[in-house]
Amino acid sequence: MAVAVRVARTAEELDALRATWLGLEPRSIDALPDVFGAVLDGRPEVLGAYVAVAERDGAPVALAACRIEDRHAEARFGYATLHRARLCTLTLVHGGIVGADDDAEAVDALAAQLVAAVDAREADAVFFHKLALDSPLHRAVLRAAPKRRRQRFLAVDRHWTRELPDTYEAFLSSLSRRKHLKYYLRKLDKEYGERLALRRLHHVEDLETLLADVEAVAARTYQRGLDAGFHAERDRDVVRTGLAAGRYNAWVLSIDGAPVAFEYGELHGGTYFLGGKGYVPELRDKSLGNYVALRVLQELIGEGSAQRIDFGFGDADYKRSFGDGGWDEADLTVYARRPRPLAINALHSAIVGADHAARRLAGRDRVAKVKSSWRSRRVPTITPLSSEPSS
Repeated sequence: MAVAVRVARTAEELDALRATWLGLEPRSIDALPDVFGAVLDGRPEVLGAYVAVAERDGAPVALAACRIEDRHAEARFGYATLHRARLCTLTLVHGGIVGADDDAEAVDALAAQLVAAVDAREADAVFFHKLALDSPLHRAVLRAAPKRRRQRFLAVDRHWTRELPDTYEAFLSSLSRRKHLKYYLRKLDKEYGERLALRRLHHVEDLETLLADVEAVAARTYQRGLDAGFHAERDRDVVRTGLAAGRYNAWVLSIDGAPVAFEYGELHGGTYFLGGKGYVPELRDKSLGNYVALRVLQELIGEGSAQRIDFGFGDADYKRSFGDGGWDEADLTVYARRPRPLAINALHSAIVGADHAARRLAGRDRVAKVKSSWRSRRVPTITPLSSEPSS
């Protein structure tokens, strides 16, 4: 039986689809209907919903969770933005193809629907957020969109995961850097003693404390200098939704009652999805991020609430140290078959291609040093915390 595709856009259509959506068992936090709705309602750049539902003989077998967004597509050479274009995008959220693991026909139908939608002027481009490059969806997109309409020179990152053992001791013993990590744990505990406190915030009534404490640290990180990472007001609706569902957890490390580091994530389907982490820059040599990460894993493994961890987007040293599996992924944009979108793709391809060539010539180590130096300059200028006990 052939697959037909219908589209849900309105609040009423999305509400009617909710039970079916949950029945297809979303595996990504971003693809859960309550999280999708919270972002839809709470972000000014989101203009509307576009949820394509694949049906066989009238029965839904898969869906593609997309938002229509007002985005800025940027082309950078190094860390300089050489061109920025405003685009209306049909954005497929991470893990947004729901319920079609073994149904290649449904995935093909959904990919073709999204590409056709931009040609019907629903948007200027389809933006596939962190698309797994070995997935059926990636192969379907390659079939649905000609090469000249696809973004070139993808920025590929490893998406790290880790299966968790039954005990925290078994987890520690599996780490190649366990002696180094244990040293920093003991050093921090010895240096600060009772002045050091780690709190878990995961109840609805913790909302305001969670937002305030995480924001106090996030505002001091290089991610804030990049306009990335946690933003209390922007993320309020998503945090509230996750707390109400019993998924959202944040851990805040404090010294003398002042927040100095955090980690947050969501528990869903036996997986702890790490959302983000950060620490105050003046204590960067204390290994606060690893301290919090290990204490979080000790707690999660001890209570048996997570059988695996998903480290989220982007590569990092700690993810490579802790992870034992994963996949390669990249943002991918497919442009509409119209002069302006195609011209933007051609210009951005030229700029990004030159950037990739320059990075290859510079070498990985030199690029890493430049990146580290540049990030340090993006740390917001805020009065440093005192590391001495309060009087």
